[in-house]
Amino acid sequence: MTANEIPLNQETYEKIKEYFSKAKRSVIDLAVFAYDMRMQHLEADGKKYSPAFMKWWKEHKLENQFGSLPTWTKYAKVGELLQQTRARTDKSFERLPYSLEALYQISQLTDDEFRLCLQDTYSRTSLTQSESEWKRPKKPNPLIHPHVTAKNIETWRRNWREPKVPSKKDARNLVLARVMIHQDFLKVNQESEPDGPISQADVREFSRRIAELFSGKDSLVKVDLSAEALCDRLERRVSSAKEKRMRTLKKNSRKSRVK
Repeated sequence: MTANEIPLNQETYEKIKEYFSKAKRSVIDLAVFAYDMRMQHLEADGKKYSPAFMKWWKEHKLENQFGSLPTWTKYAKVGELLQQTRARTDKSFERLPYSLEALYQISQLTDDEFRLCLQDTYSRTSLTQSESEWKRPKKPNPLIHPHVTAKNIETWRRNWREPKVPSKKDARNLVLARVMIHQDFLKVNQESEPDGPISQADVREFSRRIAELFSGKDSLVKVDLSAEALCDRLERRVSSAKEKRMRTLKKNSRKSRVK
């Protein structure tokens, strides 16, 4: 073993573990800091940043760090959700993933969903299905772990909140009610941010209350919800608007350099 060779021992393992822990903590702390800063520098409408903030952003060329202002806003939104769930986040810190995207998806889980995901990877075929009927792996396989992807969590959440009903003939086929929301839920503003009168959190809360109303009535009532599908549509619109905005900014930047 040479003088500069890194030993393969417990101390080296602990050092690597510490690096990963610090990296994860840095993402969480930056997200919470971005949230605090966003709250202090939003306009009265709660949608646009103040002129002073935008001037500071451009002067320090923060797009070099974040890629775009919407990315900063995403950090802030993750920070907001993590701040609201700080107690559970700190308690389960070692089991949380490292990526911002995965943390964002985890932060959108309810407390009950978060608890279930730490226990195993459950699935169900109905919102009103009893816990004893839920499916789970033969061996415990918690969904939340350091390397879980955002896609895994997002897919689980969507299937959990809006289970796929088996294709067999279902006697629960009489329509009891229909619930419609305003189309402006899908509205996106010039800053590529959701700008409708109803938030994604509102839509998910409406769905939760509807499902809770019929809990324990699985044999008699089938509840089909589309909150996650609607939120996915909104996210696609936001993503498309961000891409279009970035292309426009790059195009204008090239034009200004030519001049």
